[in-house]
Parts: sequence; structure tokens; C-alpha cells
Amino acid sequence: RPMPVVVAVDVVVVAPGTVAVDRCRTVRLSPEVRWAPGPEGSAMGRQRRIPTRTCVICKERRQKDDLLRIVRTPEGQVVFDRTGRLNGRGAYICSDADHWGDGANRANRGRLEHALKIEIDESTMRSLNEATLSNQAE
Repeated sequence: RPMPVVVAVDVVVVAPGTVAVDRCRTVRLSPEVRWAPGPEGSAMGRQRRIPTRTCVICKERRQKDDLLRIVRTPEGQVVFDRTGRLNGRGAYICSDADHWGDGANRANRGRLEHALKIEIDESTMRSLNEATLSNQAE
């Protein structure tokens, strides 16, 4: 199946009745790109793109809202990010039970450490586990 291609052109009006092309670029859209309808009354019924992220443990692409975000803050702490807006290096993880709790093995922890570029101790993993479980209960 061919990959969708969008050509974007920036046009500048030089003088009344004349135009000049400022930039022309080709954008290739990946097959995983999902689109959602734009807000009512939007210009020409444009659709907005639904952001997707990849789980660092299972490598599955999902919608950003369906994943949990873990952040290494600039101070070096590893925390669970409920808002998705904390400063720092972030990693997204599925809320699946096999990623957390008793099923979380050393390999899963290693993948998270690799994504955040920091070593995570056992107490931090326990606090992340508790935070994610409390978030799922809500």
C-alpha cells in the first residue's frame, strides 16, 4: 500500500497580483498515523491528528492517552507523571498488568532504565508501581 504524501507549499504575496513560492516540502505520513475529526466549525473541516506513542516495554504503538508516562526530572528523580506535562525525559508504558507488579521482571526494569538513561533502585520501582496502580483504580 503506498504511503500517503502531502506536499506543503508556503506562498508569499510579493505585490498585488504576483506571488512567489517561499518553501516547498514533501511530508510522508506513516501508516500508523490516525486522524480524528476537528472541532465543529473548523476551517474546511480539517481533521486533527491523534498523537501516538510507543511503550518502551512491549514496543506497541498506542494513543498517548492510553499510556502512562514516567519522567526523569532535571533533578534526577524518577516520578510518575499524571498530567503528561512534567519537565524532563519521559518514557511511555502500557498500563498492562504484565508490565507492573509481580510480573515486572528485571528486563522490563532495564528497558525503562535505558529509556530514561538512569538507574532505578528498588524503592523507586515500588513507588512507581503504587502510583500506577492507584492511577488505574481512578
